[in-house]
Amino acid sequence: MLWFTSVIDTKTHRVIPTLPVGGASDTLFSQPLAISPDGKVVYVVHESSFSLSVSAIDVKTHSIIASILLGVSPGVNLSFITFSPDGKFVYMVLNDRETITVIDETLTLLLLLYL
Repeated sequence: MLWFTSVIDTKTHRVIPTLPVGGASDTLFSQPLAISPDGKVVYVVHESSFSLSVSAIDVKTHSIIASILLGVSPGVNLSFITFSPDGKFVYMVLNDRETITVIDETLTLLLLLYL
C-alpha cells in the first residue's frame, strides 16, 4: 500500500497534486512538517511501525526532491522538526526526548545524537 501527502492551494483551498510518500507498506501517517526559511521546500515526516522517513517537497514544482529513511525503535515518533536560521540544517527531536537527529538540506544524515 502506498501513502500520500496532498498539496493544497491556499487561495482556492483545493488539492493541487497528491504525492506518493513514505514508501513502506505499513506507513501509518504523516507527522509534523517544516517549511524551509526561504519557503521553497516543505519537509514532511512519515511514520511506519519500524521507522521514520522524511521527504523534501519542492513548493514550486510540487514534486519530491529527496527522501531519507531514519530507522528508529518501534513506538518512537517525531515530536518536533525545525530548521537552522540559515536553512542548511534540519533538526528533529524524537518523542523519547533522548534523540536529536540532524540532517542537511539535501537530506543527508549528519548526526544522530543521544542525550
